[in-house]
Amino acid sequence: MSVAMKGSRQPRAAAMSVHVAESGTRTPKGSVRCALDDNISFSTDSLESYFFAAWEAAAYDALLVAAAVDFADKAQKRRAHFWPREFQLSVPVHDVALWTNSPVRGTLLDALNFLTGDAWDIDFIRAAGRPTFRSRDS
Repeated sequence: MSVAMKGSRQPRAAAMSVHVAESGTRTPKGSVRCALDDNISFSTDSLESYFFAAWEAAAYDALLVAAAVDFADKAQKRRAHFWPREFQLSVPVHDVALWTNSPVRGTLLDALNFLTGDAWDIDFIRAAGRPTFRSRDS
């Protein structure tokens, strides 16, 4: 239990806004740009046997969300005397209805908050195009 003393200031979590940006999109002012194909890219070599025979947009979107969380986690250092951070992510997905569905979104945020000790919020926006994968050779 923490007790705030009158007149004392409670430290605030370090906040960071990350915008996962598709090619040709702008990053809102105040957000860190995480560019697809520059900061995040996927190789098809090890993934083909899992879901490329029956390609699922949700599988790509899940990988993208995980990569965006990893990007944010590495980009924002923790303060020495205050562990939690706050993250606001904006991630383009192919099935916005799936990702904004309360049980899916709630479970994802609960898991991230619990596993990292941070406060996460994610806005899912409609992806502009089909996912791009690269082979390791390209």
